[in-house]
Amino acid sequence: KPSGSVTPVPSTSTGGVPADVKAAAAELLGSGASFSTSADCGSPYHASQNVRDMANGTLPAVCSKSCSCAPNGTVVDARLLRGLTTLKNAGFNFTVTSLLTGKHDGSSHYAGRGADIVPAGDKARWQQVKDKLNSIGGRAICENTSGASVECSASGVDHIHWTYP
Repeated sequence: KPSGSVTPVPSTSTGGVPADVKAAAAELLGSGASFSTSADCGSPYHASQNVRDMANGTLPAVCSKSCSCAPNGTVVDARLLRGLTTLKNAGFNFTVTSLLTGKHDGSSHYAGRGADIVPAGDKARWQQVKDKLNSIGGRAICENTSGASVECSASGVDHIHWTYP
């Protein structure tokens, strides 16, 4: 996963989920996008629970690389959530496999600015998904199971990591 310092997306000062994040999470849920319930750090620390928590106004769990998971006031950037809705509304099918949880190296995930997705379809479609995400903003890259950036057509590619912004 891309490394470096990424500023976390904080919740409101009162500790709740900001209204724009809550609305964007609810819209994404309503778009028909799929969310993984598989969890590197055990259930319920997965993308599905993250987005449902935010849509319900509950602070989501954030995990560390060592799988210490708890709400810490960070939420997913509303622009990232809206971007995923835009992707779905553009006719792309995909599964969100990671938002704030999972095992990542120095990742934008823990700051609420990263998402991993697995597009439906062949690798040519993956390139189209990557291009669409890049047109929305931020940076999308195809990655292999080791988290290394690879061509979307590579045999070892297993997800697209999107950092926004």
